[in-house]
Amino acid sequence: MLPDFEQAVATLLTQIGDADSVPLLALEHGARGLQDLAARHGAVQLGRVAGSLASLASTAQSMNAPISLAVLDATFKALQRADPSEDLHALEATLERLEEESFLYTPPLGELILSPVPVAPERISGARRVLSVDDSSLVRGALRRIFADAGAEVDEATNGAEAVERFKEIGKYDLVLLDVNLPDTTGIELLPLLRARSTEVAVVMLTSEDDIKTAIDAIRSGADGFIQKSDLPIQGERDAFFYALEQAREARAGIVARQQLEGLKSDFYSMVTHDLKNPANVIGLALEQLGDTSAFTADQRRAVAVASSAAKDLLRLVVEYLDYARIDAGYLDLERAPSDLVALVKHSLEQARVLFKKRHQTVVVNLPGMLIANLDANRIAQVLDNLIGNAIKYTPEGGRIEITLTQTESLLCFTVRDSGNGVHASQLERLFKRFSRLPGESKRSSGTGLGLVIVKAIVEAHAGRVWAESAGIGAGSTFSFELPLGQV
Repeated sequence: MLPDFEQAVATLLTQIGDADSVPLLALEHGARGLQDLAARHGAVQLGRVAGSLASLASTAQSMNAPISLAVLDATFKALQRADPSEDLHALEATLERLEEESFLYTPPLGELILSPVPVAPERISGARRVLSVDDSSLVRGALRRIFADAGAEVDEATNGAEAVERFKEIGKYDLVLLDVNLPDTTGIELLPLLRARSTEVAVVMLTSEDDIKTAIDAIRSGADGFIQKSDLPIQGERDAFFYALEQAREARAGIVARQQLEGLKSDFYSMVTHDLKNPANVIGLALEQLGDTSAFTADQRRAVAVASSAAKDLLRLVVEYLDYARIDAGYLDLERAPSDLVALVKHSLEQARVLFKKRHQTVVVNLPGMLIANLDANRIAQVLDNLIGNAIKYTPEGGRIEITLTQTESLLCFTVRDSGNGVHASQLERLFKRFSRLPGESKRSSGTGLGLVIVKAIVEAHAGRVWAESAGIGAGSTFSFELPLGQV
């Protein structure tokens, strides 16, 4: 990190975190200063992030609108942690997400999110002593002001080690606000330690992610509520925030939280299965019933073909979203039976043959004669179709794809290696996160961005692991999964 740039970031962050109200103009000027510093050092990506922060402050000022605390926090963390000599691609990915999410905040309310608004102390239902565990000074500062206005005292911890020390006196707290992601651990890992000392104190998790599975894991581990940092209160909206805290305090056993999550999952499944999946099936069946279209004009036949293809794509996307929802909610069930993994690979290759030929790709296949394993054939077929399909999609015309299935004393291992664009090392882990796309893929391309998330969940449900490797941009990629023989 550039020392003077690092110091300037820390100074601006302290200014924002310590002030009761930070003018947007001051934030813009500070970000412009960071942009100039980055330019003097030739740190292009750092300059782009600082410039985006300055533009965000300027736009918010002109619109008389607040800035999302979550976005502000993510931007400063990117500026603090980025090292222009090591990981430019990771910084560019952060910038891309920032640009996508910056203006997903509430309608203009006239002030910056950190502006204080008086709150009646009774709104927090007797929570007079609060413990805030979060590594973000911005989040801690915002919570400190909110509870101070409500007449409550706030103690703070910035990491898991400090939180464990605070837990020794947990009985003096009425409420714990616990960040999901901390520098040295996770909030979910801390929950059992907290609950071992107190079953009385209310615990609400804070997270930057919109993740149903994380919410369920937190509640199962002893949390009473779950609030996204993007929903932290801005002026005029603290009633909703304190209502959520009251619900958590009243639901110390987690019953209300569980009911809310179950209702959310139920509503989502109903929407997908009835409001989307059924109409897609009806469209496909209606098109099939047209039968012989030879009497149609060329344009009519083309229209029917396009509609039929679109109906199939719609059904595929709906099924993929439904699979993800089940996985995210912890409901991925396997139907295991003895299956020939070699036959599954051959079937997936046969399904993809027309695509191989269309792109003039060379496919080398290394398979044993037979390999019987106790697994969910339909789910593993999904994995194979996704990995092989990605290899075809990201390998240029005339490229080479090699597919290998091997068995050792303890493992089954499937590998697909391509001669495509390759992946930067900083992007490899991100590939298996929701809504991510491989480098070079348009954001508007077809697909949900959930394929590899589903792949990872299916493999891990079989007690296996999946991973990606690449020597870098232009060097091709290798995707592999392995299943332990003792488990399958």
